[in-house]
Amino acid sequence: MSIGLRNFFRIATAFIIFTIVFVIVMNKIIMPWYVKHGKEVEMLNVTGKEFPEAEAILTANGFEVTVIDTLKNTDKSPGTVIDQIPNPGKKVKRGRVVKLVIAGGKVYHPMPRVVGKPVDAARLELEKYHIAIDTVYKIYSSIMPEGVVTDQSTKPGYMIAEGSKVKLWVSLGPPAKLYRIPDLIGMNLNRAKEEIKKEGLTIGNIRYIPTEEFAPFTVLDQNPAPKKVFENPVSIELEVSTIKTQ
Repeated sequence: MSIGLRNFFRIATAFIIFTIVFVIVMNKIIMPWYVKHGKEVEMLNVTGKEFPEAEAILTANGFEVTVIDTLKNTDKSPGTVIDQIPNPGKKVKRGRVVKLVIAGGKVYHPMPRVVGKPVDAARLELEKYHIAIDTVYKIYSSIMPEGVVTDQSTKPGYMIAEGSKVKLWVSLGPPAKLYRIPDLIGMNLNRAKEEIKKEGLTIGNIRYIPTEEFAPFTVLDQNPAPKKVFENPVSIELEVSTIKTQ
């Protein structure tokens, strides 16, 4: 074997060994450090703050919040955070659940999910947590059978105090008719209003746009867009031209 060939094999062998060592160092040391770096932050201190403020601070910084206990007969005003887990200053990852203990007064529970339940069953479920139904809105639904909850004002899992009231939307079953949005763009405002009422819809906010390109009181835009179909009556918002003043 020539000297040149032996040197080539030495260089190739050294390169292979270097590559193996480099990969091991990257996988075992550098990459774990890189992945971990910046992922942990110091736990914020929300003790002494009112619960709504503490919850807002924590959620804004990427944490989830739950109340694990409510202690009465403390020297703190009701709703004040008196303890938290993890402790302030501890290194934690964003997205972690922060458990709070608050001073007595109101007792908090995670809002149960009642969507998909018959309204009477939903009422019983809410009563377990001393939550009352404020208003029941009846709407048509092709998805939920009649009498079943289709939506709730407080989303599941949100911490809600005992004694709170929530709104529920309950299905009337499939609609007898569908509501198609008429094309109002280019119409005079008065005619557009007539078309909206004729379709069983309502007039929403009207925004006036000063312009010289269109005759006054011409519909320039609408929301919802034309030809969309809804199961329940909706309001149509309009943008309408008006005289441009100097």
